Amino acid sequence: MVGNIYALAKRLECQPSDIIDMSSNVNPLGPPPGLAEFLTDNLDAIVALPEADAHSAIFAFAQRYGLDPECVVAGNGTTQLIYAIPKAIGSRNVVIVAPTYSDYADACKMHDIPYRYSLLTDSRNFEPDFDTLEQDIRDADTVFICNPNNPTGVLMASNQLEAFCKAFPDKTFIIDESYLPFVADAEQHSFLGRDIGNVIVLHSMSKIFRVPGLRIGFASASPAITRKLIRYTLPWSLNSLAQAAVVWLMTRVSEIDEFVGKIKELFGK
Repeated sequence: MVGNIYALAKRLECQPSDIIDMSSNVNPLGPPPGLAEFLTDNLDAIVALPEADAHSAIFAFAQRYGLDPECVVAGNGTTQLIYAIPKAIGSRNVVIVAPTYSDYADACKMHDIPYRYSLLTDSRNFEPDFDTLEQDIRDADTVFICNPNNPTGVLMASNQLEAFCKAFPDKTFIIDESYLPFVADAEQHSFLGRDIGNVIVLHSMSKIFRVPGLRIGFASASPAITRKLIRYTLPWSLNSLAQAAVVWLMTRVSEIDEFVGKIKELFGK
């Protein structure tokens, strides 16, 4: 039932809009002003197939964050990418920094890939202990890290995390930054554009822009990794309206920055 407000509304005999879904961590203000109107005005786009490779959306995302488009893969939400990555990169032994989002483990289960947890503890306020993590990943080839973490909210220091990833070039680190846009000075903490060959960065538009129904996610990594990942993502992963929304959001930098600033101000009160 988690995340399925439609089934719950049917059971409770109410409208989905009557339910506050605490399992879906999205901004409380709604989508950016003008986005719904833009999508309404572009409904005619659904009569034709979208770009199979979401080229325009990828280009807009890459340009906004100063990335090489060859280093970006679009997905039907970060969920599609999470489930594709372990298989695409040939993971054989995965460590998940936990407690955290359950889909990392579910992705491993789907592909019959062994996984185990490196547990954060409440005695340290769920702050990472890199010495312990080093021991936990000794035999692993892939590590999932949610930063900031869901559900603890802890943000690992980016300089420490970067140094840690670089210290183990034989391992692939998947850094899920789905909630990073809510953080002050988010771009200073982000791994987007850091050009670390063994790091895959996940970026979601669902949370900060409150458009989870559009299913928009991106992965950024070296071309060697993105070429592998593309083999495991389906054509037309982003529908026509999702692709249009990405271009609209990524090309209105000042407007969107102002909108995100209001969200951060709200959370700061």
